[in-house]
Amino acid sequence: MGKRDNDTLSELFKKDLEKEYRELIEECNEFLEEIRRNVATGNITQTEVSELEEALDALERWFAKIRGKDFLRSSAQQRIDRLIVRCRRALLGFSEKAQLNTLRSR
Repeated sequence: MGKRDNDTLSELFKKDLEKEYRELIEECNEFLEEIRRNVATGNITQTEVSELEEALDALERWFAKIRGKDFLRSSAQQRIDRLIVRCRRALLGFSEKAQLNTLRSR
């Protein structure tokens, strides 16, 4: 295998990785949008918190899987790191609202 073949494989690998990162970014944005929709519609329950926790866990596992393959350290890693932090913070705020709703309904 020559240098040209290696370069071609490397480019294909990078493109595939970039595609995975874009999909993950899209899913993270959908996660944040779901929280906004739930707040807007008043669907702020412990059941929703549990479902969102599972969704965030899945996003974090997916990110870890992609990051494990990214030996070239794509710039998308930092962007997704920040996006995952935003997702965690949004879930924390949502969870606090759900706890308040639970306390008020007693």
